[in-house]
Amino acid sequence: MENGPRCGEEYACPASFDMTVITDDPTMRSYGPDWWDRLYRGTVHAPTPRDVACWHAAAAVVGDGSVVDLGCGEGWFAGYVRGDYLGVDWSDVVIGRARRRFPNREFAVADALGFDPGEGRRWDWAVAFELFEHLPEPTRLLERMRRIATAGAIVTLPRGEQGRRVVEADRRMTRALCGGRTEYHYAIYSEDYMKAIVPDAEFIDAHPLRIMFVLRFGGDV
Repeated sequence: MENGPRCGEEYACPASFDMTVITDDPTMRSYGPDWWDRLYRGTVHAPTPRDVACWHAAAAVVGDGSVVDLGCGEGWFAGYVRGDYLGVDWSDVVIGRARRRFPNREFAVADALGFDPGEGRRWDWAVAFELFEHLPEPTRLLERMRRIATAGAIVTLPRGEQGRRVVEADRRMTRALCGGRTEYHYAIYSEDYMKAIVPDAEFIDAHPLRIMFVLRFGGDV
């Protein structure tokens, strides 16, 4: 525990760094499990090259360690993990798909920020692929990851202006699928901004469209 950043001030968002808010609904009241269910019902989401690149990079970091995957979506990363795996997402639709795709893996319907495994259950690694940018208070995700993982956390998110182009394409898709609402991403973060939030993190160049960083907590795998 001594080697990694602690919860609290180390995860404060410095106001001097750029964070562009791209939703007109800062409370995100309409953004919940039912929103994701509407998005995913009747659609097919295949992995992209940027997804696969990040999953391979993350799998190389976690090795044989156990993994809890927060905001796991359809659970694709389960196929890259050699150790025990739990995927967590708040959409019944995507968890249903994940369970059908990986019947021998464990999945749970839960809010990633409030997820509490109970009974002292912990994993070596907590991962979150493209979840950070969906949260109005993303630093809470880092605090939650520290509570449930011992070795470290891995996070990916869209990279600055290059990521913006991907986000705008997503916004056009969700405008068509979800009745005109586009609260799909809360913000786009620059790499400098993220390095200020997590100065002790190791940043990995997994894909040009992704920021990827590893926080090591100091526990044994």
